Amino acid sequence: MSNFNKELVQLHNIMKEQTAPHTLSEYIDKYPDRLVRDVKDLLAKEKLTSLINGDTACYDATILEDGTELFVEVTLDDSGHVEDCYCTCNTGFCIHLAAVLWKINEELNRRASPVLP
Repeated sequence: MSNFNKELVQLHNIMKEQTAPHTLSEYIDKYPDRLVRDVKDLLAKEKLTSLINGDTACYDATILEDGTELFVEVTLDDSGHVEDCYCTCNTGFCIHLAAVLWKINEELNRRASPVLP
């Protein structure tokens, strides 16, 4: 496992160990600069091929990485806190989860912003 992947796993473990549930913004605020760059790059290259809000609290996403489809699931509680997240790459907290959390946060913020004429 690369040092960067170890940092991501460490970030996720720290977030899980803290007693209070975490909002998407709280996760994202803790992203190291390199992760932010990598997330933005992944999204700019349109590797996130789908993001579906299956019900009010569950998001399913597909990421195309090196010709392989990866499936990501994120569940939020009623308050919008991250309840659970999983990626089929099976490396723990990964760039794919980070990108999906980022995109969900963008979507929720966009919906919450008033539409100006």
